[in-house]
Amino acid sequence: MIIDLIINLVEVSVIIIVLRIFLINILGGIADTFLFHEKWLKAIKFYRFLLILKPKDYEIYNRIGNAFAENNELETSIVYYQKSIELNPINYQSYKNLALVYLDQAKHEKALLYFQKALRFKHGFPFNENSKNFFCQEIDETKDIPVIM
Repeated sequence: MIIDLIINLVEVSVIIIVLRIFLINILGGIADTFLFHEKWLKAIKFYRFLLILKPKDYEIYNRIGNAFAENNELETSIVYYQKSIELNPINYQSYKNLALVYLDQAKHEKALLYFQKALRFKHGFPFNENSKNFFCQEIDETKDIPVIM
């Protein structure tokens, strides 16, 4: 009798785990579809549902940040990008996205700082003089951004 009860509990636990994974995949697919079709607020809604199931997923925070940025809610997008970076400090995407928001806000020094961090983590090595020169050359070609040496 006790063994049957344990077997039933294990079976129920497995079913719950499978359903959770299924729900995560469904919600993620719906949210990504809304994001792809530029339905920013609907994407945010479904990504927030996902955060209930995966509260430590830095990619979800980054995607919510993207949706807020696209919806021109820049201050809110910053909060989500920063949370993504907090959860995964070497995720270059969030640094790049945060830099783009600061660029939109004409906060050039902050934008440059986060672009540099993005480059450092994307290429897997500390920011050195050669990559700094390359990066600043790219920035220099953009008329609105000052080159900071």
